[in-house]
Amino acid sequence: MLNKITIRSTKKTVGRTKLFCPAPAKIVMKAVSVSKPLYVQSFREEKRMKEQMNPIESGEEDSHQAASSMVSRRKLLVSLGLAGAAAVSSSLGSAYGNGASLVTEAVYGNSNKIKPKELMQMDYCVVSTIVALRAETNPSADLLYYVTDEGQEGFFRYDPADTATADNLGTVLVSSSGARFKRIIETEYVSVKWFGAKGDGSSDDFQSIQNAINAIFAMGGGTVFFPKGTYIVSPYLNKWITLRNDVNLLGEGVGSVIKVKDNAGDYFTIFYGSSSAPLKNVRISKLRFDQNPQNNLTCYIDLNRKDTVYFYQFCIISYRYENVSVDNVHFDPTCGVNSVSLNSNTGYLASITDCYFNFVMARGTGDYDNSAIYVNGRNHTVMNCMFYAAPGQKARGAIETHLGQSVVSNNVMDGYYTGVNLQAGNGTDDRCDMTVSGNTISNANQGIQIGPYGTHPVKNVTVIGNTITLTNKVHRRYLTVGIASAGWTSEKTVFENITVSNNTIVFQEEFELCSSRCGLLLRSSLADSSASSSTK
Repeated sequence: MLNKITIRSTKKTVGRTKLFCPAPAKIVMKAVSVSKPLYVQSFREEKRMKEQMNPIESGEEDSHQAASSMVSRRKLLVSLGLAGAAAVSSSLGSAYGNGASLVTEAVYGNSNKIKPKELMQMDYCVVSTIVALRAETNPSADLLYYVTDEGQEGFFRYDPADTATADNLGTVLVSSSGARFKRIIETEYVSVKWFGAKGDGSSDDFQSIQNAINAIFAMGGGTVFFPKGTYIVSPYLNKWITLRNDVNLLGEGVGSVIKVKDNAGDYFTIFYGSSSAPLKNVRISKLRFDQNPQNNLTCYIDLNRKDTVYFYQFCIISYRYENVSVDNVHFDPTCGVNSVSLNSNTGYLASITDCYFNFVMARGTGDYDNSAIYVNGRNHTVMNCMFYAAPGQKARGAIETHLGQSVVSNNVMDGYYTGVNLQAGNGTDDRCDMTVSGNTISNANQGIQIGPYGTHPVKNVTVIGNTITLTNKVHRRYLTVGIASAGWTSEKTVFENITVSNNTIVFQEEFELCSSRCGLLLRSSLADSSASSSTK
């Protein structure tokens, strides 16, 4: 909420009214190239100079000082714009928080930073709106323009040297006369609301989110910030929001919701990475995805459909990737074939950690294959995630991992047919190198499945310290197995260097459905493999 703006002085300068504007709440200026002492000294010297200087008796020396002060002010305005641009172009490693303990503090700063009211002491602030800036025909480089549009508040400066930069709706505004107004970016985060997103649970924010991502990508990278709110999106068939290299997405936790609109129909994904050049250096954090399956009655997931392939309802997918992470994201409810899919034989460095998944089946065949997380590539990690599916939702797999090296550790899975599927890849080599440890799998039909891929053997796999509880009264399938070779393939090949140890497998008695039960079952030949200290 903005403080009330009052006019304390009405001295005429360059044909417009000069205003003293109190600082808006929660907005601070981030100085990058100019230190705080220099700001404060500059403001005080200028004020003192104005009070002491007599226009009649000032003399040549005082006039020269006044001119120098004006030049310094212009340089200050320019330096602020450049500082903001530099701040938003932070790398993946430093884009999250800059040492701040809270997201709000990182975005809005703290009491030690320069506040706008100190800038206002320069006597050069004009209160405006986005519409008014676009209609401006006589801009001045000596003014700061403060935009008051709700959610889009902030300072802009006119850049007379720029005649080419396009209007991106959030950080660059172009007037009807061709003037470029550039937002002074106070933090390393760029709010999605600056680009018109409402987050009000009813407005369609799909294009605004895309515009924000595109603008930050054009600036060299940074973080798109989602303040608390519900951002409605409208993916449809092959219409999605495209992710960009070096552009992160950050919310404020479960209160920052990306929700699919009612009756969105068939759609492939909400966010799409790449199928050609790899998507690089992207982090998605502290958001909630709501796929709204209960209110999408115009979709139909059927893996045998021939009319279109754009019905899988992913949340995040990329077929090429390098260094992509998803952390502290809630997928609730989620309904697609995969919630997160990073699928590339040449991809590497995928990380999904501290996430929550609640599977609710979408309208469709009622029995489509699905995995909450699907990772294929090298050096990927799935850790500290929670997966839940209520009885009757037919959640097939919590985690599916291919190729390796991979680590699946300390996850909790409840209500899925299978907790973890491990499969060899079809890359240029046949390595697996997978470790599955410390996971808790409950109300499952098959706890952990291990399978080859064509002629590629499964090798260098360690399954250790997992707790698996099996029940088939809900799933009602004919084979109940704790740790087994994969039931999805008939391939027969060698398992090499498989270690299974210190796992606990618990069966519940079955009376309604006769099924085969087995603690460990590998239907193939073994080489250098062992099973020890597992209980059932």
